[in-house]
Amino acid sequence: MEKKYKKAVICFHGYTSQGLADYGSISNYYLKRGYNVLLVDQRSHGQSEGKYIGFGVLESRDGCLWAQYIANRFGTDQKIILAGLSMGASTALMSTAHHENKQVQINSSSGEILNVSMELPENVTGIVADSAFSSPYDIIKKRIRTTYHCKGTLLTIAIGIWSRLLAHYSLKELSVPEVMKNNTIPVLLVHGTADSNVPVEMTVKVAENCRASKKVLLVEGAEHGTGYLVDNEAYKNALREFCS
Repeated sequence: MEKKYKKAVICFHGYTSQGLADYGSISNYYLKRGYNVLLVDQRSHGQSEGKYIGFGVLESRDGCLWAQYIANRFGTDQKIILAGLSMGASTALMSTAHHENKQVQINSSSGEILNVSMELPENVTGIVADSAFSSPYDIIKKRIRTTYHCKGTLLTIAIGIWSRLLAHYSLKELSVPEVMKNNTIPVLLVHGTADSNVPVEMTVKVAENCRASKKVLLVEGAEHGTGYLVDNEAYKNALREFCS
C-alpha cells in the first residue's frame, strides 16, 4: 500500500476463497484510479489463521479492525471503501452494525481473547457489495435445501448449535437486511440475475431495507460473483459513479 494516496479499498473475498483469487482482476481497476488496495484473507482462509468461519458475523468485527488499521496508519483523511464478494460482501455490510465506540472481548482467529474497541471509522465512506447473502442462517438453509432436496430446518438448527458451542456466534446474530435499517454509509449493491448460489432476491431485500443512499446493479444472466466479467462496462460505470 502507498501512503501517497488519500483513498483506500479493503477487499473481502468469498467463502473458501482468498483475497487475490477474488480480487486479482478488479483490484487493477482501483489501483489505476489512485486507490490503496488491501486484499484481505479472511479468518480460516488463505494465509490467515483460525479454525472457524463466521459467515460474515465474526468477519464483520475483523472488517472494523482492518478499517481502523488503515485510518490509524494513513490518517483519518484517508477515504475508505469496503468491498466484498459473496460472503465478503456480507462481511462488509455487516461491519456497519458496529457503530458504537465500546470495548468488547472477541476471539481472534488464533483463538486468543482480545479486548478491542469495536467501531467502524468515520472515514469509511462507501461499501461495494457483490452477491451478498442475507444471513448465515438463510444461506446455509438454502444451500442444504438445494443440495440435499430437503427443507433443511433441523440440520440448520444443528449447525447453529455447533456454531454457538464451538465458534461462539449465532447463525442469526446478524442479518444484513436488519443491519441496513440503521446504516448511514452509501452502498453499491451488485448481483447476477442467474445466481444459483445466492438468490438475487437477497440483494433486493437488502436494498429495500437500506436506510442510506444506495445504487443497485443487477447483471442480466450473470452467475454467482461473475458480474464484473459478464458486463464489465456496466460494472465499471457503476463503480465510477459510486466512487467518484
